[in-house]
Amino acid sequence: MEVNFSTPNQFNVLEDQADSVTVTPTDSSTQPMPVMLRVSNDYNLHLQAVNSAFPNTTSTLAHGYIKNFPEDDKTHKGIIDLLRDRNADFYVILPSNERPVKIVIKGIPPTPPLH
Repeated sequence: MEVNFSTPNQFNVLEDQADSVTVTPTDSSTQPMPVMLRVSNDYNLHLQAVNSAFPNTTSTLAHGYIKNFPEDDKTHKGIIDLLRDRNADFYVILPSNERPVKIVIKGIPPTPPLH
């Protein structure tokens, strides 16, 4: 004896809407990474120079560093060049898509047999 019955699919509506909806992915690389300026004796002079040359940057203090958030890549490069010319102590965080990938392979002996 064979029993056949059908159940309604509640998600048919979603299949119809999936074709009409366009999703734009958000890309974190569009926003340049902040330039981290170390707080030192003359940080105020460096910060004034950055703000006068690039007035649309925002700065915040975090853990002994001043984060300068540029609005575009041209401003980012300009801030880096300005701080290099002034011999300021700063660094830039690489975006996650440009960082090297670290891989650990388990189970491989440290000295492979040589044949």
